[in-house]
Amino acid sequence: MLILLEKAACKCLQAAFLTWGGTECCFKTDCTNEWEPMYYDAISGGRDMKTVNKYVCSVLGMVALGLLLSSCAQKAFYYPDAVDYGNTPTRYQQPYQDVVFQSADGTALHAWFVPSRLHRNPKLAKGTVIHFHGNAQNISSHYALVHWLPDNGYNVFTFDYRGFGSSEGKVGIADIVNDADAALSHVRAMPEVDAQRLFVLAQSIGGNKAIAAVGRGNRAGIKAMVVDSTFYGYDAIANDKFSGAGMLLNDQWSAHRYIAAISPIPVLMLHGTADEVIPFAHGERLFAKARAPKQFIAVPNGHHISALHEPVYQQQVLAWFNRY
Repeated sequence: MLILLEKAACKCLQAAFLTWGGTECCFKTDCTNEWEPMYYDAISGGRDMKTVNKYVCSVLGMVALGLLLSSCAQKAFYYPDAVDYGNTPTRYQQPYQDVVFQSADGTALHAWFVPSRLHRNPKLAKGTVIHFHGNAQNISSHYALVHWLPDNGYNVFTFDYRGFGSSEGKVGIADIVNDADAALSHVRAMPEVDAQRLFVLAQSIGGNKAIAAVGRGNRAGIKAMVVDSTFYGYDAIANDKFSGAGMLLNDQWSAHRYIAAISPIPVLMLHGTADEVIPFAHGERLFAKARAPKQFIAVPNGHHISALHEPVYQQQVLAWFNRY
């Protein structure tokens, strides 16, 4: 594999050498000793071009391998599927709308809009909660964690990132941040919604997406946020799982880079002390970087995104939203 990558990198190098050296060279087909410089090359400084050739090709081969591993690592970070897990709003006797909207690159994303059960006109609801679900599965599983919101006067907009559920496309860290942006903008434009009464409930990897989207400026109308079981950064959680793996991941969109910029939007954070997926320390570190107003709830013996199955934590989330 490394040899094949070196050969591929060498072919890319052929064009690059013309630019770097400012001279013309006659190249053979692969990384052998058979390059035949026709003119003096500024890169070699007069040294043996055969040595330069093999050295540079080896370096580029390693770079290519690193880029390949990085791409694989980012794709392996996600666990999407299109299985129907049965947790639709119908299961909870709630009417809902199927929604299709587009991300910035035109990728079609699927969502459900579930209106408040306490208001005939959803625009008069207490607000609209945009739900950013966690990794793996899709909204037909994760809706079980937010189904209680419409019964308490809130509309819910829950959606699948690209590659998840019925949404089109393939997963990618930056692309899914764009999906988060698109969801916020779409909800804001919905005629059924009061665009000045928006709330964010983000769980696990969804917390990183929501924090990045809101932290970099997509914040109009957002009154408060709840972040549940979210990791500090992509590199940090990767290193927790496998030492050194963090260097393979793009940390540009990590929550710790944007959490401070959320302020003055109030942020409530929950994290289970026995979280086996995202260690509790991630929640503590992320909360430390957040600015007021903020609140942290440690869930004793709580597992990953398990808190919102329990009425006591549902009530604390409702109290947080109701306050604003």
